[in-house]
Amino acid sequence: MKKVTIEITEKGYKTIYKNGKKEFIEEWESTTSGARVISERDFESLTENEVSDKMWDALDDKDPYVIMKALQSEY
Repeated sequence: MKKVTIEITEKGYKTIYKNGKKEFIEEWESTTSGARVISERDFESLTENEVSDKMWDALDDKDPYVIMKALQSEY
């Protein structure tokens, strides 16, 4: 994983993972029950060795501020 972008919107947020030209987009809205994949293009599967436990926990939390704090401390 080379780049993670978090776009905060009125309804929730969108997380975009990019590795070169490949990307995986996950969108979460506060009105839904959780995250859903809205687009996927040949993104290489991430393994637990590539992402720390702290980062996985932040992504599972679905709170953009928790994710941003984890990104700042990890990268």
